[in-house]
Amino acid sequence: MGQSSYQWVNNRYELRRLLGRGGMGEVFAAYDRLTQSDVAFKRVLLNPGDTDDTLPGVDFRLALAMEFQTLGSLRHPNIISVLDYGFADDTGHPFFTMELLQQPRTIIEAGRGLSYEAKLDLILQLLQALAYLHRRGIIHRDLKPDNVMVVDGQVKVLDFGLALHRGSDASLVAGTLAYMAPELLQEAPASQASDLYACGMIAIELLAESHPFNTADVTQLIQDIYNKQPDTLSLDIPEELAYILAGLVQKAPRKRYQDAVGILAMYTGAGADYAENPAMRDSFLQAARFVGREKELGDLLDRLDALKDGEGGLVLVAGESGVGKSRLLSEVRMHGLVRGVRVMMGQSVQ
Repeated sequence: MGQSSYQWVNNRYELRRLLGRGGMGEVFAAYDRLTQSDVAFKRVLLNPGDTDDTLPGVDFRLALAMEFQTLGSLRHPNIISVLDYGFADDTGHPFFTMELLQQPRTIIEAGRGLSYEAKLDLILQLLQALAYLHRRGIIHRDLKPDNVMVVDGQVKVLDFGLALHRGSDASLVAGTLAYMAPELLQEAPASQASDLYACGMIAIELLAESHPFNTADVTQLIQDIYNKQPDTLSLDIPEELAYILAGLVQKAPRKRYQDAVGILAMYTGAGADYAENPAMRDSFLQAARFVGREKELGDLLDRLDALKDGEGGLVLVAGESGVGKSRLLSEVRMHGLVRGVRVMMGQSVQ
């Protein structure tokens, strides 16, 4: 997608201005003509040298769409909402849209000059977001201040996409060096423990108002990551929190705290204030692996293939309320998108 074609995507999204560019893609402030709302639009680059001519295969596109569908199901006040996903008509490149944050600041910027209690609240919000993701098998892999935004005192974790079920691929060094756990530099798989290490480094920087490895020299920074233990006991914070932070940033992952939920319970003693509500828990069930309707799905996919061959038709999906009609059609939509079919969904109102 060249610069000249940045204005519209799929005749729906008007890309108005570039917000940022990184190794995983480009983010634009955009307008969604269908919902008549402002959104953040992220064009995903699958490889560092991604171009308009390097399109993913159908199998990978399907896996990617399944990840997008899962991310879109997440509902938590401290996690940015993924609204929709698809593939550009002209290039085939994947994209997804998110809520557009208004005047966001990084957690470090937002924390400058705040009281200890206000900073602690930001840290607890970040831990709650990680607890929600980790319960669902999602590893962030690139936690850093730029991916932890604050709007009106509320933490929003973003850029955790494309981090699901990576297996050995999780060893890819994708994080920002100053917040990367030592084992990631040795190509060990990313884990909850490496996410919590990054959280600990962010928390220490937030409380101290300087990074514990305050050097611009990359070689020295790497040496510090391997050998220098951050001094949390010298911070002007309660001793209990100092020990918790020290446990987050241990060099050996086995010596670190492994569970954000446990940290919240241990420190706050107020789980109700940070507990998941039923809507948060139920949201993820909507993106669970699709089972039990394989025959019906196969029949609909056959019709989808016939449609691509120019043989259109009407299919009526009928059933009692709650039997899974919407879930089945959502699965068909996902397969249609990866086959390059324009899919529109609506809801009738009686």
